[in-house]
Amino acid sequence: MQTNNRTAYGIHDVTERTFLISYNIFIALSSLLGDPIILIACLKYQAIKLHKTVVIIIQHLAVCDLLLTVFRIIPQTAALIADNWVTGTFLGHVQNNVNYVSGSVTMTLTCALTVVKLLVVKYPFRTAAWSARVGHVLCAALWLFQLISWIPWFVVNMFYVRDTLFFSYRTYQCSYNYFSPETPAWFTLYASVNFLVATVLLMILIFVTSLLLLLVAWRSAARHREAVRWQGIRTVLLTVGVFHVSLLPWNVVYATFLMKLVQNLTAIRATFFLTNFNINANFFIYALTVKSFRKFLKNRFKIMFNKRSNPFLKKVQTQIHG
Repeated sequence: MQTNNRTAYGIHDVTERTFLISYNIFIALSSLLGDPIILIACLKYQAIKLHKTVVIIIQHLAVCDLLLTVFRIIPQTAALIADNWVTGTFLGHVQNNVNYVSGSVTMTLTCALTVVKLLVVKYPFRTAAWSARVGHVLCAALWLFQLISWIPWFVVNMFYVRDTLFFSYRTYQCSYNYFSPETPAWFTLYASVNFLVATVLLMILIFVTSLLLLLVAWRSAARHREAVRWQGIRTVLLTVGVFHVSLLPWNVVYATFLMKLVQNLTAIRATFFLTNFNINANFFIYALTVKSFRKFLKNRFKIMFNKRSNPFLKKVQTQIHG
């Protein structure tokens, strides 16, 4: 069912539109500022003192968040302001496909984050030798896996339903009409299996490995066999917690929508926009849980606002005092 009817599906309440615009702007600014800081802190200053493989996964998550911000949040915000899709048909195609890949990779990387941290806590001596290269190989394999799984979607999007692209007022994004007669019969089965495997099973695996991580950490701390580094555990668990809070409601509502059990527009839109929160949350999570990253941020702010070390502030002060 296409939702390109502004009268039936558009946001007519000024308060609701203002809230969603402000919310998306906050998400976009937080990500555009926070994710580059995460990458710089990791790559240049080694300011996130966690296991090397975990840090590499964090870097790839930051890249995914930036892609989602550029190709999802910003065009969606422009659409909310204009109450229409204003960034062109080409970007509509790009936005839909990039969102699929980046969102899928984010979910897979989050799963890898919990699994790797569980192995690090359970087998600290065996995993101590894991290098940054191991992390890059793992992340590259996950990117490749998701790109391969995306190929059938891309083929259908570009060669079967390309001309059905429309702007949905339900989510304020572009979408394809997969109920079109042009959609191949095999795609329905593929999309259903893909949703079950790539979304449902992954989210269950993330939840289960998080519980195992907490259990293993508690047992290790109780036995006093090795020092448990709760800093990294808190980081991973909080990351997973925000991930589930952001994405689980939408996946539940979306599944019930596909089964034609829930058609409520408010529930669909609210849970969909809630997924955006996962895009900018990691910066705040690391600042809250990783001491070395927090120290790095404090030092950077001191340098920025120190008139003696900042030429711009020094020049402004000179002009003010004549």
